[in-house]
Amino acid sequence: MQEYKLFARRIGLIGLTSILVRMSSFISVPILTKTLPLEEYGLWALVGATIGLLPPLMSMGVPFAMVRFHASSRTKEELRNGFYSIFFFVLAVGFLISSILFAFSDKIAVILFDNNVTLVRISVVILFIECISGVFIAFYRTREKVRLYSIFTFLKTYMTVSFAAFFVITGYGIVGAVIGVLASTAIISIAMGVIIIRQIGLPKGVSIKIRDYLVFSLPLLPGKLSSWLVNSSDRYLLGLLLGVVFVGYYAPAYVLSMTISIFVSPLIFMLPVELSKCYDNNEMGKVKSLLYYSNKFFLTLAVPSVFGLSLLSKQILFILTTPQIANKSYAIVPFVAIASMLGGIYSIYAQAIALKKRTKITGSIWILAAGLNVGLNLLLIPLFGIIAAAITTLASFLLAFGLTSYFSLKFIPFDTAPSFMLKAIAASVPMSIAIIYWPLSGIFGLILNIGTAAAIYLISLFLLKGISRKEIMFFLDMLRNQ
Repeated sequence: MQEYKLFARRIGLIGLTSILVRMSSFISVPILTKTLPLEEYGLWALVGATIGLLPPLMSMGVPFAMVRFHASSRTKEELRNGFYSIFFFVLAVGFLISSILFAFSDKIAVILFDNNVTLVRISVVILFIECISGVFIAFYRTREKVRLYSIFTFLKTYMTVSFAAFFVITGYGIVGAVIGVLASTAIISIAMGVIIIRQIGLPKGVSIKIRDYLVFSLPLLPGKLSSWLVNSSDRYLLGLLLGVVFVGYYAPAYVLSMTISIFVSPLIFMLPVELSKCYDNNEMGKVKSLLYYSNKFFLTLAVPSVFGLSLLSKQILFILTTPQIANKSYAIVPFVAIASMLGGIYSIYAQAIALKKRTKITGSIWILAAGLNVGLNLLLIPLFGIIAAAITTLASFLLAFGLTSYFSLKFIPFDTAPSFMLKAIAASVPMSIAIIYWPLSGIFGLILNIGTAAAIYLISLFLLKGISRKEIMFFLDMLRNQ
Protein backbone atom coordinates (compact mmCIF):
# COMPACT_ATOMS: atom_id res chain seq x y z
CA MET A 1 0.00 0.00 0.00
CA GLN A 2 2.89 2.36 0.75
CA GLU A 3 4.24 2.01 -2.80
CA TYR A 4 0.78 2.80 -4.13
CA LYS A 5 0.56 5.97 -2.03
CA LEU A 6 3.97 7.21 -3.12
CA PHE A 7 3.25 6.49 -6.77
CA ALA A 8 -0.21 8.08 -6.61
CA ARG A 9 1.18 11.29 -5.17
CA ARG A 10 3.72 11.51 -7.98
CA ILE A 11 1.14 11.07 -10.72
CA GLY A 12 -1.33 13.52 -9.19
CA LEU A 13 0.01 16.52 -11.09
CA ILE A 14 0.17 14.60 -14.35
CA GLY A 15 -3.42 13.49 -13.83
CA LEU A 16 -4.58 17.05 -13.25
CA THR A 17 -2.72 18.18 -16.36
CA SER A 18 -4.30 15.39 -18.43
CA ILE A 19 -7.76 16.50 -17.32
CA LEU A 20 -7.06 20.13 -18.20
CA VAL A 21 -5.61 19.10 -21.56
CA ARG A 22 -8.63 16.96 -22.41
CA MET A 23 -10.96 19.75 -21.34
CA SER A 24 -9.45 21.87 -24.12
CA SER A 25 -11.48 19.74 -26.54
CA PHE A 26 -14.63 21.17 -24.99
CA ILE A 27 -13.37 24.58 -26.12
CA SER A 28 -11.90 23.75 -29.51
CA VAL A 29 -14.56 21.34 -30.79
CA PRO A 30 -17.51 23.81 -30.52
CA ILE A 31 -15.46 26.62 -32.10
CA LEU A 32 -14.20 24.52 -35.00
CA THR A 33 -17.34 22.50 -35.74
CA LYS A 34 -19.58 25.58 -35.64
CA THR A 35 -17.22 27.86 -37.58
CA LEU A 36 -15.51 25.68 -40.17
CA PRO A 37 -17.34 23.89 -43.00
CA LEU A 38 -17.75 20.20 -42.22
CA GLU A 39 -15.21 19.29 -44.91
CA GLU A 40 -12.56 21.52 -43.32
CA TYR A 41 -13.26 20.12 -39.87
CA GLY A 42 -12.71 16.67 -41.36
CA LEU A 43 -9.33 17.88 -42.63
CA TRP A 44 -8.53 19.24 -39.16
CA ALA A 45 -9.24 15.80 -37.71
CA LEU A 46 -6.92 14.15 -40.25
CA VAL A 47 -4.15 16.65 -39.51
CA GLY A 48 -4.57 16.05 -35.77
CA ALA A 49 -4.39 12.29 -36.22
CA THR A 50 -1.25 12.63 -38.34
CA ILE A 51 0.57 15.00 -35.99
CA GLY A 52 -0.39 13.00 -32.93
CA LEU A 53 0.79 9.63 -34.17
CA LEU A 54 3.49 9.95 -36.87
CA PRO A 55 6.39 11.53 -34.91
CA PRO A 56 7.15 8.39 -32.82
CA LEU A 57 7.41 6.44 -36.07
CA MET A 58 9.61 9.05 -37.74
CA SER A 59 12.00 8.99 -34.76
CA MET A 60 12.03 5.17 -34.85
CA GLY A 61 10.92 5.02 -31.23
CA VAL A 62 14.44 5.89 -30.06
CA PRO A 63 13.36 8.59 -27.54
CA PHE A 64 11.58 5.92 -25.48
CA ALA A 65 14.91 4.10 -25.15
CA MET A 66 16.15 7.05 -23.08
CA VAL A 67 13.51 6.25 -20.48
CA ARG A 68 14.45 2.58 -20.34
CA PHE A 69 18.26 3.00 -20.40
CA HIS A 70 18.83 6.21 -18.46
CA ALA A 71 16.22 6.20 -15.70
CA SER A 72 18.98 4.94 -13.40
CA SER A 73 21.84 7.07 -14.81
CA ARG A 74 23.86 8.45 -11.92
CA THR A 75 26.29 10.82 -13.62
CA LYS A 76 25.60 13.99 -15.58
CA GLU A 77 28.07 12.94 -18.26
CA GLU A 78 26.31 9.63 -18.86
CA LEU A 79 22.95 11.36 -19.15
CA ARG A 80 24.31 14.09 -21.43
CA ASN A 81 25.93 11.57 -23.75
CA GLY A 82 22.73 9.54 -23.98
CA PHE A 83 20.55 12.59 -24.55
CA TYR A 84 22.66 14.07 -27.33
CA SER A 85 23.17 10.68 -29.01
CA ILE A 86 19.40 10.34 -29.28
CA PHE A 87 18.85 14.03 -30.12
CA PHE A 88 21.25 14.11 -33.09
CA PHE A 89 19.96 10.79 -34.40
CA VAL A 90 16.33 11.94 -34.28
CA LEU A 91 17.29 15.31 -35.77
CA ALA A 92 18.91 13.64 -38.79
CA VAL A 93 16.27 10.97 -39.35
CA GLY A 94 13.38 13.36 -38.75
CA PHE A 95 14.80 15.88 -41.21
CA LEU A 96 15.28 13.19 -43.86
CA ILE A 97 11.76 11.82 -43.58
CA SER A 98 10.21 15.29 -43.38
CA SER A 99 12.08 16.32 -46.53
CA ILE A 100 10.70 13.31 -48.38
CA LEU A 101 7.15 14.05 -47.19
CA PHE A 102 7.54 17.71 -48.18
CA ALA A 103 8.75 16.73 -51.66
CA PHE A 104 5.67 14.56 -52.17
CA SER A 105 3.24 16.97 -50.45
CA ASP A 106 1.23 17.59 -53.62
CA LYS A 107 0.58 13.88 -54.13
CA ILE A 108 -0.26 13.36 -50.44
CA ALA A 109 -2.67 16.29 -50.61
CA VAL A 110 -4.51 14.79 -53.60
CA ILE A 111 -4.89 11.39 -51.94
CA LEU A 112 -5.72 12.32 -48.34
CA PHE A 113 -6.19 16.06 -47.79
CA ASP A 114 -8.69 17.20 -50.40
CA ASN A 115 -5.93 18.67 -52.60
CA ASN A 116 -4.84 21.20 -49.94
CA VAL A 117 -1.07 21.28 -50.57
CA THR A 118 -0.43 24.21 -48.19
CA LEU A 119 -2.06 22.29 -45.36
CA VAL A 120 0.18 19.28 -45.97
CA ARG A 121 3.38 21.34 -46.11
CA ILE A 122 2.65 23.12 -42.83
CA SER A 123 1.81 19.78 -41.25
CA VAL A 124 5.15 18.32 -42.37
CA VAL A 125 7.03 21.15 -40.65
CA ILE A 126 5.02 20.47 -37.49
CA LEU A 127 5.90 16.77 -37.72
CA PHE A 128 9.62 17.58 -37.80
CA ILE A 129 9.35 19.84 -34.74
CA GLU A 130 7.30 17.20 -32.91
CA CYS A 131 10.07 14.64 -33.49
CA ILE A 132 12.53 16.92 -31.69
CA SER A 133 9.96 17.70 -29.03
CA GLY A 134 9.57 13.97 -28.40
CA VAL A 135 13.24 13.76 -27.39
CA PHE A 136 12.77 16.64 -24.95
CA ILE A 137 9.69 15.00 -23.43
CA ALA A 138 11.60 11.73 -23.06
CA PHE A 139 14.27 13.63 -21.10
CA TYR A 140 11.67 15.04 -18.70
CA ARG A 141 10.18 11.58 -18.25
CA THR A 142 13.59 10.05 -17.62
CA ARG A 143 14.51 12.64 -14.98
CA GLU A 144 10.97 12.67 -13.57
CA LYS A 145 10.58 16.41 -14.12
CA VAL A 146 6.85 16.13 -13.58
CA ARG A 147 6.19 19.79 -12.82
CA LEU A 148 8.02 21.09 -15.91
CA TYR A 149 6.39 18.49 -18.13
CA SER A 150 2.95 19.44 -16.82
CA ILE A 151 3.54 23.17 -17.32
CA PHE A 152 4.74 22.73 -20.88
CA THR A 153 1.92 20.35 -21.77
CA PHE A 154 -0.69 22.74 -20.38
CA LEU A 155 0.81 25.78 -22.12
CA LYS A 156 1.17 24.02 -25.45
CA THR A 157 -2.40 22.76 -25.40
CA TYR A 158 -4.04 26.07 -24.59
CA MET A 159 -1.71 28.07 -26.84
CA THR A 160 -2.72 25.76 -29.68
CA VAL A 161 -6.42 26.18 -28.91
CA SER A 162 -6.08 29.97 -28.60
CA PHE A 163 -4.05 30.43 -31.78
CA ALA A 164 -6.22 28.06 -33.82
CA ALA A 165 -9.45 29.68 -32.58
CA PHE A 166 -8.10 33.17 -33.33
CA PHE A 167 -7.16 32.32 -36.91
CA VAL A 168 -10.42 30.48 -37.58
CA ILE A 169 -12.62 33.22 -36.12
CA THR A 170 -10.73 35.90 -38.06
CA GLY A 171 -11.42 34.09 -41.32
CA TYR A 172 -8.21 32.18 -42.09
CA GLY A 173 -9.95 28.81 -42.02
CA ILE A 174 -8.26 25.46 -41.68
CA VAL A 175 -4.86 26.72 -42.89
CA GLY A 176 -4.89 29.41 -40.21
CA ALA A 177 -5.79 26.83 -37.56
CA VAL A 178 -2.82 24.65 -38.53
CA ILE A 179 -0.51 27.69 -38.53
CA GLY A 180 -1.65 28.18 -34.93
CA VAL A 181 -0.55 24.62 -34.17
CA LEU A 182 2.82 25.30 -35.79
CA ALA A 183 3.38 28.45 -33.75
CA SER A 184 2.56 26.88 -30.38
CA THR A 185 4.59 23.73 -31.14
CA ALA A 186 7.67 25.74 -32.11
CA ILE A 187 7.49 28.07 -29.08
CA ILE A 188 7.11 25.29 -26.52
CA SER A 189 9.77 23.08 -28.13
CA ILE A 190 12.32 25.91 -28.02
CA ALA A 191 11.51 26.57 -24.35
CA MET A 192 11.88 22.88 -23.44
CA GLY A 193 15.22 22.67 -25.24
CA VAL A 194 16.63 25.76 -23.55
CA ILE A 195 15.86 24.40 -20.08
CA ILE A 196 17.46 21.03 -20.88
CA ILE A 197 20.64 22.73 -22.11
CA ARG A 198 20.79 24.73 -18.90
CA GLN A 199 20.55 21.52 -16.89
CA ILE A 200 23.04 19.28 -18.72
CA GLY A 201 25.00 21.75 -20.84
CA LEU A 202 25.99 21.64 -24.48
CA PRO A 203 27.50 18.48 -25.98
CA LYS A 204 31.15 17.99 -25.03
CA GLY A 205 32.79 15.50 -27.31
CA VAL A 206 29.67 13.29 -27.29
CA SER A 207 30.24 9.79 -28.58
CA ILE A 208 27.21 8.88 -30.66
CA LYS A 209 26.35 5.35 -29.58
CA ILE A 210 22.93 4.61 -30.94
CA ARG A 211 23.20 0.86 -31.48
CA ASP A 212 21.81 -0.28 -28.11
CA TYR A 213 18.94 2.17 -28.41
CA LEU A 214 18.08 0.91 -31.88
CA VAL A 215 18.26 -2.72 -30.79
CA PHE A 216 15.69 -1.87 -28.13
CA SER A 217 13.46 0.44 -30.17
CA LEU A 218 13.51 -0.94 -33.73
CA PRO A 219 11.51 -4.08 -32.85
CA LEU A 220 8.89 -1.67 -31.54
CA LEU A 221 8.70 0.16 -34.86
CA PRO A 222 6.39 -2.28 -36.68
CA GLY A 223 4.22 -2.24 -33.60
CA LYS A 224 4.16 1.56 -33.52
CA LEU A 225 3.27 1.66 -37.22
CA SER A 226 0.57 -0.92 -36.69
CA SER A 227 -0.68 0.91 -33.58
CA TRP A 228 -0.85 4.07 -35.67
CA LEU A 229 -2.93 2.20 -38.25
CA VAL A 230 -5.27 0.89 -35.56
CA ASN A 231 -5.71 4.35 -34.04
CA SER A 232 -5.97 6.34 -37.27
CA SER A 233 -6.77 4.19 -40.29
CA ASP A 234 -10.49 4.55 -39.60
CA ARG A 235 -10.34 8.31 -40.27
CA TYR A 236 -8.10 7.99 -43.30
CA LEU A 237 -10.20 5.22 -44.82
CA LEU A 238 -13.41 7.10 -44.10
CA GLY A 239 -11.94 10.04 -45.99
CA LEU A 240 -10.80 7.85 -48.88
CA LEU A 241 -13.91 5.70 -49.17
CA LEU A 242 -16.71 8.09 -48.17
CA GLY A 243 -15.16 11.59 -48.22
CA VAL A 244 -13.82 14.04 -45.63
CA VAL A 245 -17.38 15.00 -44.62
CA PHE A 246 -17.73 11.62 -42.92
CA VAL A 247 -14.45 12.22 -41.10
CA GLY A 248 -16.10 15.41 -39.83
CA TYR A 249 -19.04 13.36 -38.53
CA TYR A 250 -16.82 10.71 -36.96
CA ALA A 251 -14.07 12.78 -35.33
CA PRO A 252 -16.00 14.61 -32.55
CA ALA A 253 -17.55 11.38 -31.25
CA TYR A 254 -14.16 9.66 -31.46
CA VAL A 255 -12.54 12.48 -29.45
CA LEU A 256 -15.33 12.27 -26.86
CA SER A 257 -14.92 8.50 -26.52
CA MET A 258 -11.16 8.76 -26.10
CA THR A 259 -11.67 11.00 -23.07
CA ILE A 260 -11.12 7.81 -21.09
CA SER A 261 -7.44 7.97 -22.01
CA ILE A 262 -7.15 10.85 -19.51
CA PHE A 263 -7.01 8.30 -16.73
CA VAL A 264 -4.13 6.26 -18.12
CA SER A 265 -1.97 9.16 -19.38
CA PRO A 266 -0.32 9.96 -16.02
CA LEU A 267 0.32 6.28 -15.42
CA ILE A 268 2.04 5.82 -18.77
CA PHE A 269 4.17 8.88 -18.12
CA MET A 270 5.44 7.61 -14.76
CA LEU A 271 5.26 3.80 -14.97
CA PRO A 272 8.21 3.10 -17.32
CA VAL A 273 10.62 5.01 -15.10
CA GLU A 274 9.35 3.66 -11.77
CA LEU A 275 9.08 0.09 -13.02
CA SER A 276 12.53 0.18 -14.62
CA LYS A 277 14.10 1.30 -11.35
CA CYS A 278 12.34 -1.42 -9.34
CA TYR A 279 13.03 -4.12 -11.91
CA ASP A 280 16.72 -3.21 -12.26
CA ASN A 281 17.02 -3.39 -8.45
CA ASN A 282 15.29 -6.80 -8.47
CA GLU A 283 12.35 -5.48 -6.42
CA MET A 284 9.73 -7.67 -8.05
CA GLY A 285 7.24 -7.19 -5.23
CA LYS A 286 7.18 -3.46 -5.93
CA VAL A 287 6.87 -4.10 -9.68
CA LYS A 288 3.79 -6.24 -9.17
CA SER A 289 2.35 -3.80 -6.65
CA LEU A 290 2.73 -0.86 -9.05
CA LEU A 291 1.10 -2.82 -11.88
CA TYR A 292 -1.78 -3.92 -9.64
CA TYR A 293 -2.59 -0.50 -8.20
CA SER A 294 -2.14 1.22 -11.56
CA ASN A 295 -4.64 -1.16 -13.11
CA LYS A 296 -7.07 -0.75 -10.21
CA PHE A 297 -6.83 3.05 -10.34
CA PHE A 298 -7.53 3.05 -14.08
CA LEU A 299 -10.47 0.64 -13.85
CA THR A 300 -12.03 2.66 -11.01
CA LEU A 301 -12.43 5.60 -13.37
CA ALA A 302 -12.61 3.96 -16.79
CA VAL A 303 -15.47 1.51 -16.20
CA PRO A 304 -18.09 4.08 -15.12
CA SER A 305 -16.86 6.42 -17.84
CA VAL A 306 -17.75 3.86 -20.49
CA PHE A 307 -21.29 3.64 -19.12
CA GLY A 308 -21.65 7.40 -18.68
CA LEU A 309 -20.27 8.42 -22.07
CA SER A 310 -22.40 5.81 -23.84
CA LEU A 311 -25.61 7.09 -22.23
CA LEU A 312 -24.83 10.82 -22.43
CA SER A 313 -23.07 10.89 -25.80
CA LYS A 314 -25.95 12.35 -27.80
CA GLN A 315 -26.60 15.10 -25.27
CA ILE A 316 -22.91 16.02 -25.04
CA LEU A 317 -22.46 16.08 -28.82
CA PHE A 318 -25.54 18.29 -29.24
CA ILE A 319 -23.93 20.80 -26.85
CA LEU A 320 -20.42 20.62 -28.34
CA THR A 321 -21.16 20.31 -32.04
CA THR A 322 -24.09 20.70 -34.42
CA PRO A 323 -27.33 18.65 -34.49
CA GLN A 324 -26.24 17.22 -37.83
CA ILE A 325 -22.96 15.86 -36.38
CA ALA A 326 -24.58 14.69 -33.13
CA ASN A 327 -27.32 12.71 -34.87
CA LYS A 328 -24.84 11.09 -37.25
CA SER A 329 -22.16 10.10 -34.75
CA TYR A 330 -23.44 9.49 -31.20
CA ALA A 331 -23.99 5.77 -31.84
CA ILE A 332 -20.26 5.11 -32.28
CA VAL A 333 -19.39 6.25 -28.74
CA PRO A 334 -20.06 2.97 -26.85
CA PHE A 335 -17.81 0.98 -29.19
CA VAL A 336 -14.91 3.45 -29.18
CA ALA A 337 -15.25 4.06 -25.42
CA ILE A 338 -14.82 0.34 -24.69
CA ALA A 339 -11.88 0.29 -27.12
CA SER A 340 -10.35 3.23 -25.25
CA MET A 341 -10.69 1.39 -21.95
CA LEU A 342 -9.08 -1.74 -23.39
CA GLY A 343 -6.29 0.43 -24.79
CA GLY A 344 -5.65 1.85 -21.33
CA ILE A 345 -5.46 -1.60 -19.74
CA TYR A 346 -3.17 -2.71 -22.56
CA SER A 347 -0.82 0.21 -21.86
CA ILE A 348 -0.40 -0.94 -18.27
CA TYR A 349 -0.01 -4.64 -19.05
CA ALA A 350 2.50 -3.93 -21.85
CA GLN A 351 4.95 -2.53 -19.30
CA ALA A 352 5.74 -6.10 -18.24
CA ILE A 353 6.81 -6.98 -21.79
CA ALA A 354 8.94 -3.82 -22.04
CA LEU A 355 10.70 -4.64 -18.76
CA LYS A 356 11.75 -7.99 -20.19
CA LYS A 357 12.91 -6.17 -23.37
CA ARG A 358 10.76 -8.53 -25.46
CA THR A 359 9.60 -5.70 -27.67
CA LYS A 360 9.29 -7.90 -30.75
CA ILE A 361 6.21 -9.42 -29.16
CA THR A 362 4.53 -6.04 -28.82
CA GLY A 363 5.33 -5.28 -32.45
CA SER A 364 3.87 -8.58 -33.63
CA ILE A 365 0.68 -8.02 -31.64
CA TRP A 366 0.06 -4.63 -33.23
CA ILE A 367 0.82 -5.97 -36.71
CA LEU A 368 -1.96 -8.52 -36.24
CA ALA A 369 -4.31 -5.86 -34.84
CA ALA A 370 -3.53 -3.50 -37.71
CA GLY A 371 -4.17 -6.20 -40.30
CA LEU A 372 -7.54 -6.90 -38.72
CA ASN A 373 -8.36 -3.19 -38.50
CA VAL A 374 -7.49 -2.25 -42.07
CA GLY A 375 -9.07 -5.38 -43.52
CA LEU A 376 -12.37 -4.95 -41.69
CA ASN A 377 -12.47 -1.23 -42.44
CA LEU A 378 -12.00 -1.80 -46.15
CA LEU A 379 -14.70 -4.45 -46.10
CA LEU A 380 -17.29 -2.84 -43.83
CA ILE A 381 -17.02 0.96 -44.18
CA PRO A 382 -18.49 1.01 -47.73
CA LEU A 383 -21.40 -1.10 -46.44
CA PHE A 384 -22.17 0.36 -43.02
CA GLY A 385 -20.39 3.74 -42.81
CA ILE A 386 -18.95 5.23 -39.64
CA ILE A 387 -20.47 2.66 -37.29
CA ALA A 388 -18.34 0.01 -39.03
CA ALA A 389 -15.19 2.04 -38.30
CA ALA A 390 -16.10 2.14 -34.60
CA ILE A 391 -16.80 -1.60 -34.38
CA THR A 392 -13.54 -2.35 -36.21
CA THR A 393 -11.63 -0.18 -33.74
CA LEU A 394 -13.12 -2.15 -30.85
CA ALA A 395 -12.25 -5.50 -32.48
CA SER A 396 -8.64 -4.43 -33.02
CA PHE A 397 -8.14 -3.21 -29.46
CA LEU A 398 -9.76 -6.36 -28.11
CA LEU A 399 -7.27 -8.50 -30.03
CA ALA A 400 -4.29 -6.41 -28.86
CA PHE A 401 -5.52 -6.49 -25.27
CA GLY A 402 -6.06 -10.26 -25.26
CA LEU A 403 -2.65 -11.15 -26.68
CA THR A 404 -0.82 -8.63 -24.50
CA SER A 405 -2.54 -9.96 -21.40
CA TYR A 406 -1.35 -13.47 -22.20
CA PHE A 407 2.32 -12.55 -22.67
CA SER A 408 2.59 -9.94 -19.90
CA LEU A 409 1.16 -12.31 -17.30
CA LYS A 410 3.44 -15.05 -18.56
CA PHE A 411 6.51 -12.86 -18.01
CA ILE A 412 5.46 -11.13 -14.78
CA PRO A 413 2.41 -12.69 -13.10
CA PHE A 414 0.51 -10.04 -11.15
CA ASP A 415 -2.98 -9.55 -9.80
CA THR A 416 -5.16 -8.05 -12.56
CA ALA A 417 -8.03 -7.40 -10.11
CA PRO A 418 -10.80 -9.29 -11.99
CA SER A 419 -13.11 -9.25 -8.96
CA PHE A 420 -12.67 -5.50 -8.64
CA MET A 421 -13.61 -5.00 -12.29
CA LEU A 422 -16.84 -6.94 -11.73
CA LYS A 423 -17.60 -4.72 -8.73
CA ALA A 424 -16.93 -1.60 -10.81
CA ILE A 425 -19.34 -2.86 -13.49
CA ALA A 426 -21.97 -3.66 -10.85
CA ALA A 427 -21.56 -0.21 -9.28
CA SER A 428 -22.06 1.38 -12.71
CA VAL A 429 -25.53 -0.16 -13.07
CA PRO A 430 -27.38 2.02 -10.49
CA MET A 431 -25.46 5.00 -11.84
CA SER A 432 -26.73 4.22 -15.34
CA ILE A 433 -30.30 3.81 -14.11
CA ALA A 434 -30.11 7.29 -12.58
CA ILE A 435 -28.91 8.76 -15.88
CA ILE A 436 -31.67 7.04 -17.85
CA TYR A 437 -34.56 7.87 -15.54
CA TRP A 438 -33.45 11.34 -14.47
CA PRO A 439 -32.53 13.10 -17.72
CA LEU A 440 -31.64 16.79 -17.51
CA SER A 441 -31.15 19.15 -20.43
CA GLY A 442 -28.64 21.91 -21.08
CA ILE A 443 -25.07 22.37 -19.90
CA PHE A 444 -25.92 22.78 -16.21
CA GLY A 445 -28.27 19.81 -16.36
CA LEU A 446 -25.48 17.73 -17.89
CA ILE A 447 -23.04 18.78 -15.15
CA LEU A 448 -25.60 17.91 -12.47
CA ASN A 449 -26.26 14.58 -14.17
CA ILE A 450 -22.55 13.71 -14.20
CA GLY A 451 -22.04 14.77 -10.58
CA THR A 452 -25.00 12.76 -9.35
CA ALA A 453 -23.96 9.72 -11.36
CA ALA A 454 -20.41 9.89 -9.98
CA ALA A 455 -21.69 10.07 -6.40
CA ILE A 456 -23.99 7.08 -6.92
CA TYR A 457 -21.15 5.09 -8.47
CA LEU A 458 -18.68 5.79 -5.66
CA ILE A 459 -21.23 4.99 -2.95
CA SER A 460 -22.17 1.75 -4.72
CA LEU A 461 -18.53 0.77 -5.17
CA PHE A 462 -17.84 1.46 -1.49
CA LEU A 463 -20.82 -0.63 -0.41
CA LEU A 464 -19.59 -3.45 -2.63
CA LYS A 465 -16.20 -3.17 -0.86
CA GLY A 466 -14.46 -2.29 -4.11
CA ILE A 467 -12.61 0.55 -2.43
CA SER A 468 -11.80 1.02 1.21
CA ARG A 469 -12.33 4.06 3.44
CA LYS A 470 -8.55 4.35 3.70
CA GLU A 471 -8.19 4.60 -0.08
CA ILE A 472 -10.92 7.24 -0.30
CA MET A 473 -9.32 9.39 2.40
CA PHE A 474 -5.94 9.09 0.77
CA PHE A 475 -7.34 10.10 -2.61
CA LEU A 476 -9.04 13.18 -1.11
CA ASP A 477 -5.80 14.06 0.68
CA MET A 478 -3.89 13.75 -2.57
CA LEU A 479 -6.32 16.11 -4.31
CA ARG A 480 -5.87 18.68 -1.55
CA ASN A 481 -2.09 18.44 -1.85
CA GLN A 482 -2.20 18.84 -5.62
